[in-house]
Amino acid sequence: MSSTSTKLLNSLRDLEKLAIRVLRANDRQFLILLENAMRILEELSRILNDYTKRFRLSELSAIRKRICFIMRKLLSRNVQFSREDVIMKFLHAAKCTYQVGCVEQALRIFEKILDIVYKNTVSFEILAEFVDKAFECGLLDMVIEVLRKIREYGYESFEITYNLALAYYLAGETIKAEKILKESERKYGEKRQTLGLLSAIYIAMGEFEKASKILETLR
Repeated sequence: MSSTSTKLLNSLRDLEKLAIRVLRANDRQFLILLENAMRILEELSRILNDYTKRFRLSELSAIRKRICFIMRKLLSRNVQFSREDVIMKFLHAAKCTYQVGCVEQALRIFEKILDIVYKNTVSFEILAEFVDKAFECGLLDMVIEVLRKIREYGYESFEITYNLALAYYLAGETIKAEKILKESERKYGEKRQTLGLLSAIYIAMGEFEKASKILETLR
């Protein structure tokens, strides 16, 4: 057995042991176990990404199914999302779970936290962390929803406006992205970052002359 396979099997066994311990853990112990599980998931994600070519597709599928089965057990515990530190830990868990290929479980966590965002007033830190983690997973609809919510709460900055325009652009909504960037230019001035994204938007829209003029100014 190769060292890669040994690492993989050891990580899977460790994850299974944690899932069993969760059943007997109190809330405080559960959060500690969850953190440990995320470290193992990150290691599994690295192994799968770095050594994909060493596994057959059927092997990769079986490995991911086993990981997702374990994560279903680990995340089945009913946890109250009343504290922001708990939400932060679960956002990290959602990202790790998504990146290892357990999309269904990850989406459930993101959707549960999104529901909290809509029903309660949460801190800017929670909203920003949600955006970061959802962006990393490519969940653009959720990114847009939360960024719009952030602005509704009265938070405004160049980064918020830029990220909303970027999310719209990546989601293929170029007209909305252009409108927000123009708004950003009026409010925060002309920035290289804004111009770079605006040129990409114009290229996507087929407005090559406009894109070319912007690119000239960036040289």
